[in-house]
Amino acid sequence: MSSARDNAEEYLRAKSAAQSDVAPISGPDEFDPIEQEKRAWLASLAVDDADEVVFQFETLVKALDRFFNVANHPARRGGPLSIEHDLRIEILVADRRMRSLLQLCHSVLNEADTSAFTFRSYVETYLLSDLDRDALLSRHQVQNTPLESLYLLQIGLRALVQISSALLAADHVSLNGFRALGHQYTSLIIQNRYFNPLRSRGFSPIYDRVGHPILQHAVREASSERLRRGLSLLILMLNRYLRIVSWIRPNAATKEELYDALPLLALLRSDFRTLAPYLEDGFPKRLFPQGPSNDIEAAFLARVDGFAFQLGMENRKVFEQLLLDFSQTSSIAALRSGLEAAHGLLNAFFQQTIVGIVQSVLPDVQGKDIFEDFISRFEQSKRLREDLWVFHEILRDLVARFQDDKASPAERRQGYDGLLEFMTYFFDLSLKLVRAADHETFANFFASVHALERETFDTPNRNREIARNFEHFRIFLETTIGHINQRVDLQGMALDEPRTKAMLQKFLPGLDPT
Repeated sequence: MSSARDNAEEYLRAKSAAQSDVAPISGPDEFDPIEQEKRAWLASLAVDDADEVVFQFETLVKALDRFFNVANHPARRGGPLSIEHDLRIEILVADRRMRSLLQLCHSVLNEADTSAFTFRSYVETYLLSDLDRDALLSRHQVQNTPLESLYLLQIGLRALVQISSALLAADHVSLNGFRALGHQYTSLIIQNRYFNPLRSRGFSPIYDRVGHPILQHAVREASSERLRRGLSLLILMLNRYLRIVSWIRPNAATKEELYDALPLLALLRSDFRTLAPYLEDGFPKRLFPQGPSNDIEAAFLARVDGFAFQLGMENRKVFEQLLLDFSQTSSIAALRSGLEAAHGLLNAFFQQTIVGIVQSVLPDVQGKDIFEDFISRFEQSKRLREDLWVFHEILRDLVARFQDDKASPAERRQGYDGLLEFMTYFFDLSLKLVRAADHETFANFFASVHALERETFDTPNRNREIARNFEHFRIFLETTIGHINQRVDLQGMALDEPRTKAMLQKFLPGLDPT
């Protein structure tokens, strides 16, 4: 089966792209006959953005295969899946995504195509002898055209949807049942001649194209052929990941639509697991076997090494923290918050990595020159420090309220409600910026605060106990802010007090921090 490493090695074997002043960065020009036929077929389709439709189709085909490997799922608090777990949610996701694939098939197959194949299927099934059917089935194995491959895939998906529907009707779906459906799905894909994205063929010259003029210029300005190849590879790879992330919908209205992100996330996690060690070891040795020959190549390799290291950290943060217990979560708000945080983190990470590697060749380029929604690491650090300061000040006020026996329960409740409101804001926008090692501390504190919702706040001893909990976390925030102040990108940059005090007033009106 293909992987990010397969893509990379295949690409490095192919000739470098994007060397002319007009050509976009794209996959290899030397592709196999199947890809040639598919390109001609796509050009003949009367479908808007046929390339994009088929790219989404093939990406989802591969993503669903990766989803059937439970090692690619977000982590669970109870540990790995076992035979006792009920996987109806996972079956629901597979069922919905197979139906999405059927819809994409339908958007490409027109009524004439579908009618012709349906009639032939009827003849094969009901009117022919077994020997005649054997001959036709052998012809199906050949699959002479992309159209025939797509139709056969559609027929197979319809059959699998019937199986997934039956599994959903059961009271319990075991891990074995989920794996069995996955085995049938993968068997269907690997037998398809034209639409089998599990074949290792690297980047596609049809789908993988980057036309941004600054990215093209960076490749052209590279000082050596091997640096051009390395830049092209990473830009293509990261652009593909950005496209996949763009299909994740954190603002979806229903639980089922939010769960739909799981196969795409499984595809990313599978790629990350293979890609990080390859970037650390195989990529530099293959591209620069004698080491860098100048400062620009050395700077590029340093960026790649930093990307590999950060990739492992972001992988753990997304799949072991932000999306922890995702398929076991029924709250739409919690699902949306986790998915939004993961989406924002991955999008910013890939954008920052592209900007960083481009800057190794074009140091004056800024993130907003390439991405309109770019947020720099400096801006992220600045926002995190501001939000942690507001968090710290809210807790300082609450400690005083809960320690003061003269404060009324209503005053304590007002402060507590302001803390809850701020925590919702922080979880949605800033928790993803916190370092991975601190996520559990934040999660534990958030849980302890939510557990207080039924408290009356009128018992002195209990109030002082709550105040101690708030004070311990306030000290932790104070220490964390100190660490953030030591970041290189914030050196000499003072806290924007008017801005932070204005934000504090939104959550605790009337508070005048010192």
